[in-house]
Amino acid sequence: MTNPNEYIFSDHFRLYKLLFYRGKYQCGLGTALYAFLSNGQPYGSISVNLEDVKLPTNQIFMDMNNTGNLCEQMEKDGLLERTGLAKQSGYCIYPVARITEKLEKILNEL
Repeated sequence: MTNPNEYIFSDHFRLYKLLFYRGKYQCGLGTALYAFLSNGQPYGSISVNLEDVKLPTNQIFMDMNNTGNLCEQMEKDGLLERTGLAKQSGYCIYPVARITEKLEKILNEL
């Protein structure tokens, strides 16, 4: 039986069935977005916490450094939408993305 909240993602080597969870970062209280495999194992964090910048609760800094392929696929599939804003931290630039209604429908809360 298929879970209606599952998202199928391919990293060019394997197919993954992912579930997305939303939480809050302890410092800064920004929105945190995580991906877990359908068996409960963590896949990775889709967002990063840049606590010196406050974003609306429906926006995140995309972790292009660690889960860039997943973030890009989520954009193509209409789950995330870039706002045009970005913030540099160290050597990485983190674009701001809006969580779309399509993603809201399959999000789980932590």
